[in-house]
Amino acid sequence: QAAAMAQPDYSDYRIGQAFTDSKSQLTSLDFNSRGDLLISTSGDNVVNVYDALQGRHLGSVKTDQYGSGHGKFLKESSTTIIHSSTKDSDAVRLLSLTDEKYIRYFHGHTDRVNSLSIGKNDETNVFMSSSADRTARIWDVRAPACTAVFRATSRCCGALDPGSMVVAIAMLDPEGNPGVLMYDARQPEKGPFSTFQVPKAQPGKPPIDWTGLKFTQDGNFLVVGTISGEVYLLDSYSGDTMANFSMFTSTGDDIETAVSPCGRVLAAGSPEGTIKLARLARESERGGEQIGQLTGHHDTVGVVAFNPRYAMMASACKTLAFWIPQAV
Repeated sequence: QAAAMAQPDYSDYRIGQAFTDSKSQLTSLDFNSRGDLLISTSGDNVVNVYDALQGRHLGSVKTDQYGSGHGKFLKESSTTIIHSSTKDSDAVRLLSLTDEKYIRYFHGHTDRVNSLSIGKNDETNVFMSSSADRTARIWDVRAPACTAVFRATSRCCGALDPGSMVVAIAMLDPEGNPGVLMYDARQPEKGPFSTFQVPKAQPGKPPIDWTGLKFTQDGNFLVVGTISGEVYLLDSYSGDTMANFSMFTSTGDDIETAVSPCGRVLAAGSPEGTIKLARLARESERGGEQIGQLTGHHDTVGVVAFNPRYAMMASACKTLAFWIPQAV
């Protein structure tokens, strides 16, 4: 059973429960805001739902017609999620877990959606999607049409800041230089108000491509994940690169990073089946220093998630693992 949140030492975690409900690689994990439920999506077109506190599989929702790529709980919800599609079209879909029925479809993307970001502002009902079609879009969950479109010059990855006021989009410019463009979420037509440079790929590394973009919970930093295994910590106001993390050796796998609720730990899976933990801080504060490594998987770990309320993590290859402190 998960313990109440204190300041956790994630390097001392062990697997408390493992699940083999999926027949293929899991593609996303997400805890609800209360931390008592987790959903997983996978390549076998199933959304699985788990009781995170008791370590139980609660049920599955089949998505055979549309597939299920990335999945997210809506803000403050335990019964409705959005998920991207892998078949039929590239729409994002609003799904009731209790009724196992779709409430709304969000059409607009013309290629695979590669990331979803949920607005945290209590006064909004927005989410953001970004796609290989070189657009990022903002949606209100109450309407099927997007409220804003941001056009990129490459495959992009986007994120909403905690206040749902600022949009960050990672992309390559026409010359192939990587960067993060910052927009006012309410006025996309004005273009970016800042452009932050991201270091180019190091010699011998694959060209820059994005595996994730996240704001820390306080909104002060951006965490930029790349397929090469390099992760960059940017100041979200100045754009300065505060730290560089080499989290894994690239094999071309799409491996996402996760940021702890305290904002001080970065976690990423690896092709070797391990989970690397690094200090999330400026280089002057030993940012990027590896502080632990968790073992227990036997295949590529592509997704990791921190529980927002309890001392607990989740990670997945084909197997889903719940991690809890050794002492529990």
